[in-house]
Amino acid sequence: MKLNYDVIQYSTYILSFIVGISGFIIYKLQNRIIYAANCPIDSRKVTYTPRDFDMNDYEDLDIKTKDGIKIKAFLIKKYVDSEKTKLAKSTLVYFHANAGNMGHRLPIVKSFVEECGCNVLIISYRGYGFSEGQASEEGIKIDAQTTLEYIFKRPDLKDTKIVIFGQSIGGAVAIYLAAKNQDRVHGLILENTFLTMRKLIPNLIPLLTPFTFLCHEKWESEKELLKFTYKKKDKNGSENFLPILLLSSELDEIVPTSQFEELCQILRNTRRESSTQKEREIEESGNTEPDIPEQILVREQYNVFWYRFDNVHHNDTCIHPEYYNCIKNWWNKNIEDC
Repeated sequence: MKLNYDVIQYSTYILSFIVGISGFIIYKLQNRIIYAANCPIDSRKVTYTPRDFDMNDYEDLDIKTKDGIKIKAFLIKKYVDSEKTKLAKSTLVYFHANAGNMGHRLPIVKSFVEECGCNVLIISYRGYGFSEGQASEEGIKIDAQTTLEYIFKRPDLKDTKIVIFGQSIGGAVAIYLAAKNQDRVHGLILENTFLTMRKLIPNLIPLLTPFTFLCHEKWESEKELLKFTYKKKDKNGSENFLPILLLSSELDEIVPTSQFEELCQILRNTRRESSTQKEREIEESGNTEPDIPEQILVREQYNVFWYRFDNVHHNDTCIHPEYYNCIKNWWNKNIEDC
């Protein structure tokens, strides 16, 4: 009996040691796992430029953050006159996903410039591409706010309508920035983003589920969503919530579709609770949730617009034939015409 007890006790010590070491490693290395700045290979050494994609009207920027980090950015300009003296009246701020750098997103940026007729400012987060520093939630939030402040300091951009775009973890960045600056921005576009990093981990790496409490890079978007109650007046004097466009992939293998649906519902419920009874009746009258058709689900409520694309995954949503049409239609209605 004593031998069995010793074996059990010894096994318990070994297991505890392994769990402890695993937890320590996960805690210390999670930034490298979450912020895959070196994937694909040479992403910290090579960055495509807008000129590589026939976008010649651009600036290669160094933006200094309040904590002294220099981040790299491209400003792609959209001129509306042949003399190139007038810029487009809207500017998209683009926050990319967790891998690669801003150069990898330039084909998408080009489509935004062409389809929406806007300027685009895209950054490589700290620790990405040629930007200085190490990536972290706290640091990237500083990068995001610094980027927005940069726009408002430029005479040629400060009066443009600002729309924030974020894909995957970039969506968490975009949610944070838009929530903090609702009175200064004009729209928010989110693609395949999540509720919180801790809630995402079990889907990505099921074996790490017991260790989610060790995740200090939390990105708690579900809490930030509760802040989206601000209303601003449009050109007709009507008060409206910030327009938000949600782009979801039916076959997303990284962010569960259920999380994105919950994100949508949190937004709508938050705005519903902050609305008057009359506003609720107007908003909800005759507006019932349709079944999801084969190709796309389109629905609007409380200025939250929802689109789901069939047969595309987490990283290839933009290849869906209706992707840019959806964005352009939303843009024309909620940005250009307001």
